[in-house]
Amino acid sequence: MMKDVVSNSSKCLPPGLRIIIRYSMKLDVLKQFAKLKQTLVDERDMLERRLAEIDATLASGEVNDTNRRLIRRSGLRRRRPNPMSLKEAIIKVTSVRPLSKEEILEAVKKLGYKFSTDRPMQSLQACLYQKKHFRRDDGRFLPVRGNSRSRSS
Repeated sequence: MMKDVVSNSSKCLPPGLRIIIRYSMKLDVLKQFAKLKQTLVDERDMLERRLAEIDATLASGEVNDTNRRLIRRSGLRRRRPNPMSLKEAIIKVTSVRPLSKEEILEAVKKLGYKFSTDRPMQSLQACLYQKKHFRRDDGRFLPVRGNSRSRSS
């Protein structure tokens, strides 16, 4: 395609000059290729060095500042999972007597349930208002029959 553009635009040029233009265009393409190839080689070398660093860190078990930042960003630090689901915890605390949403939230926290959100009341409400799990009487919630036992007992 480049050949057509050169030959069409340079019809009025003498034949020797046309050859020079074509030759210089081929050199430009070759220079671009060489530059891109060098960029890829450099990137590969950098990745190999980083991989060697990761392997060394994993082998030694030590964590330096760079790795600590990566761990924080990638979310490798995870909190311990709750011993029971939120639904099971709510069933456990409301099986004794009907409780309001606020009372349920406090009782579930006392059980040791850790919420992973800044707004635990919304998680609690999502669980309370699911059909067939809890019944509401005068603003207080209790488990629907058949749900009064948790799965663990």
